[in-house]
Order: sequence, then C-alpha cells, then structure tokens
Amino acid sequence: MTTASNGLSRRPVTRRRPGRPKTGHTPATKAPALERPAREARPARAGNRPKAELAEELARELQALRTTCKEVVESWNLRVNSRLAAAALRLTPQAGDAAPSLPAKGDLEKALAAVRAVKLKPRKGRLKDLVRIERAAETLAERFGGEG
Repeated sequence: MTTASNGLSRRPVTRRRPGRPKTGHTPATKAPALERPAREARPARAGNRPKAELAEELARELQALRTTCKEVVESWNLRVNSRLAAAALRLTPQAGDAAPSLPAKGDLEKALAAVRAVKLKPRKGRLKDLVRIERAAETLAERFGGEG
C-alpha cells in the first residue's frame, strides 16, 4: 500500500481480468430438454449414513485388517526363522556326516559377535526389534549359505 499526500493509505491500481460468462446462462432460444431415464439410487455418502451402519462397516474393515496383519506377521516369521534355521543347520553336524565343513574361524567370530550385539526388548513389541532380527538373519544367511 502507498500513502497519499493527504495521509490516507490507498491500494495500488491493479488490472482486473474480464469476467467469465456465468454457467447456467440460458439463451432465449434454448432447445427443450430431453427426458433422461431415472437414475439408480447412489450409495449413501458417509455424511448421510447412520452412525450404527458406519460403526458396523468400520468393525468389518478392522477385522479384515487384523487378519491381514496376522498373515503378514506369520509370513515374515516363517521367512526369518527359516533363514536362522538354515544357518544353524549349516553349523551343526548331521547324522551320517563325519564333520561339517565349517566356515573360517574369523567368519564364525564375526557372526557370533553380530548375533550377540542384537539388543532386543521383546516385551515392547517394537518394529525396530524385528528389523534387527531380520538383518541378523540375512547376514547369517549370506555368510553361511542359507536362504537369501
């Protein structure tokens, strides 16, 4: 804003855009409207639905989400446990084998230190604990030829 000589402030002059024609403007020579077939009823929007119906639908969605969560956790558990089991199996003698071919001593020491370094708080059920376990399983699988 600028201040005029009389001490009053005024806005700078800006150019206005030309106005658009109003929508819904009907010329005098409008053709008669064609009759349309009746519409099917639309599904009610969330704002128009009763609370009880919304609560039931939410409960169904939450139950489906719980089921999916269980499936995801079981799948992850199976994958990680199989990697850990494969690494352990590679390190233990099997029936009929004279002695398993073990990795180098340095690799064994590094792997042991890595496994001991995994600090977990299982009672808290934190995602970062699961990530730490998964990283350890992947590392062991890579070093000892388990599933990768």
